[in-house]
Amino acid sequence: MNYILAFLIFSGVIATGNALKCVTCKVIERGTTLNDCDGELEECDENTYKCATQIEQNNVGGDVITAVKKGCFPVDYKDYCEQRFELNAGEEFDISVFSKCCDEKDGCNSCPIQMPAGNTTPNGLKCPVCFAQDTNTCITTEQECVGDQLQCINYSGLAARPGECAKNYIIQGCITEGACMADFGGLPGGQVLSKNFQCTPPPSD
Repeated sequence: MNYILAFLIFSGVIATGNALKCVTCKVIERGTTLNDCDGELEECDENTYKCATQIEQNNVGGDVITAVKKGCFPVDYKDYCEQRFELNAGEEFDISVFSKCCDEKDGCNSCPIQMPAGNTTPNGLKCPVCFAQDTNTCITTEQECVGDQLQCINYSGLAARPGECAKNYIIQGCITEGACMADFGGLPGGQVLSKNFQCTPPPSD
């Protein structure tokens, strides 16, 4: 019995010692120059997929807020890894998010991150677009989608830009295919506080 107990304890020590450790930090600032943050190594739990470094650029009418976040990345959001998601609701609002993941060694997410350039080639699809804050009405127009924006999004409810208080938003626009399925809970800075969103193929002419 003592040998079994000793084996189990020793195995637990080994398992704990082998847990992935990731640099953990978060910084938010206005503008588009932010690309890094500094932090300490944090041991990840069993729900971790990999270490991640994420960048978000959130633009409302030319006011850009950038968030950079590093840490242990939950398995629930693994579809974010190596993906650039973007939502474009015309001239008034757009958001881009890129996540880089790694697990080859502890602290593998220590380096800066750059937002990859978006594909601006029109893809022939069009979506209704509108953007409104703290109002129940939104004037809808139509916009041509670009690159991997293969779906239309319709959102209404509470949301918060990085570092800001929540407001009621109405947002319609073009969005990267798969962004809704990845779940907006994995954003590095902004918060989507309502599940009242729908991503659909663009309406046919």
